[in-house]
Amino acid sequence: MTCKNCKSELMQGMVYCANCGNKVIAERLTVKNVLNEFGNQFFNLDNKLVKTFIHLLKKPEMVIGMFIDGARRTYMNVISYLGLAVTLIGFHIFILKKFLPKGNEASPANSFLSPELEEQITRVSEIVMDYSGLIAVAFIPITAIATYLIFQDKKLNYAEHIVLNMYAVAQYSILMFLLTSVILLLGIENVLMLSAIGLVSFLYLGYCYFRIFRLSIFEAVWKTLASQVLYSLFSAIIVALIFVLFQLYLLLTN
Repeated sequence: MTCKNCKSELMQGMVYCANCGNKVIAERLTVKNVLNEFGNQFFNLDNKLVKTFIHLLKKPEMVIGMFIDGARRTYMNVISYLGLAVTLIGFHIFILKKFLPKGNEASPANSFLSPELEEQITRVSEIVMDYSGLIAVAFIPITAIATYLIFQDKKLNYAEHIVLNMYAVAQYSILMFLLTSVILLLGIENVLMLSAIGLVSFLYLGYCYFRIFRLSIFEAVWKTLASQVLYSLFSAIIVALIFVLFQLYLLLTN
């Protein structure tokens, strides 16, 4: 018998191929073994996805530290985990659009704006919401700059801060998706209550920094606040530059 993945010869009784590590499957594909495989992959407490999610809640320093140190087989790869989170953010936005009541079209705060500018703002807001997952990923390097500057005395380089923030963004995105789904399933459509879930991101980030950098509670709070303020400042500068360049483009093309 040969391995179906790499075509190497297999000895009798082998469960995994010694050459490529592929599982040896001798029987034909049936509905039963497809369901078993699905259950093993997604509902087994020993699988990488569940283990990564649980351990990022309980001991994020272990998951992130092992990836940084080169141990890549125990937990889900940071790229795959972030990809899963971006997919769930898409579902999260769909749920919010589907079930949350829409606000009034006319806003007193925006009444002094011209109709054209209001339309542009509305269009940009919709784009930001629709692509919030990709935007969150795109801004991870900015977040990493902020944490690198605030925690620069803790011996992690910039690339390692990117990994830290990739795992953190993925984890609190998944948490927000789960919490929002549960709240809406319970029939709660309070916008303020759903918005309060955003605090989860701050609390989780603070917990990560507390565990990873071995801070006191006071240090974790003020450094998390400082990194978020710095991130917001950098993001505002980038958004302002993009807006100015976009307006220049419109002027030159009209």
